[in-house]
Amino acid sequence: MRPGRPLATTVTRGSLVFLLAGVAGVAFLGIRAPALVDWIRSQPPAAIALDTTTGTPATAPFADDALVLAQISVVGRRLTDPSDILDAVGVPQGSPLLAIDPARVRERLEKLPWVAEARVERRLPDHLHIALRERVPMALWQLNGTFSVIDREGRAVPVDPAAWSHLPLVVGPGAPERAAALLAMLSAQPRLAGKVVAATLIGERRWSLQVGSLENGILIRLPETAPDRALAELVRLDHEQDLLARDIEVIDMRLPDLLVVRVRAHAEETAPKAGTPGRKTLTPQRARPAGPGTRTRGQDA
Repeated sequence: MRPGRPLATTVTRGSLVFLLAGVAGVAFLGIRAPALVDWIRSQPPAAIALDTTTGTPATAPFADDALVLAQISVVGRRLTDPSDILDAVGVPQGSPLLAIDPARVRERLEKLPWVAEARVERRLPDHLHIALRERVPMALWQLNGTFSVIDREGRAVPVDPAAWSHLPLVVGPGAPERAAALLAMLSAQPRLAGKVVAATLIGERRWSLQVGSLENGILIRLPETAPDRALAELVRLDHEQDLLARDIEVIDMRLPDLLVVRVRAHAEETAPKAGTPGRKTLTPQRARPAGPGTRTRGQDA
């Protein structure tokens, strides 16, 4: 493969050529505007005549099979199934090119799960060009036991969430709209970000993070204000005392200048030292017993 050439995949349905290319462009497009004008001028009037009332090709036959669909090119496709794109185009090979309504094709394309925006162009003599802007999967959202994939804008994408279990998990009402800001905040703390397995939005006001595992991990209760500063301090404590490696159940950072650590009942001797600089640390001697409504995945007290 020559360097600098865009990577493309060709799919055929019948004799219709369907070329998928990256955003760098489509290699086979090379009709220059002057040559195209000369080509149009060389065609008999019946080949390009339109019905003035409908805007569709006139009933007169196309001369020499000119202006019929022979190839479709697509740029910007990563997640959308090529067959779904062909179905959205909805016309067979050999259809009159001018009979294809780009606006209707665009509407059908934008109903596909991953397509956020589509542009459709007829390019004479035989080519339909499609440019897609796809949604970017950002996280899994759990609400009332139901999982959905959400994109960067916080919108649910109607796809099977089982195929996206590797995405970060956010939980609770309002979480999709605030997930992008949370993930950006976590990305600034890579030492911690890779350990977070779930984030729950509590009361649509503040986040609680589950670190390590959903079953036996550490619950970190972040404050409503300045959670980024709380995360930075937590990372500092982890660096200095290996805090997140200890057998801790809860780290509560909701109160200013006070960090409350709740160790598991069998691990009191592993509790971190109190009185770390910058924030007082309180370590209860035993874990509180679980009451009714024991926390499940992503829930918080």
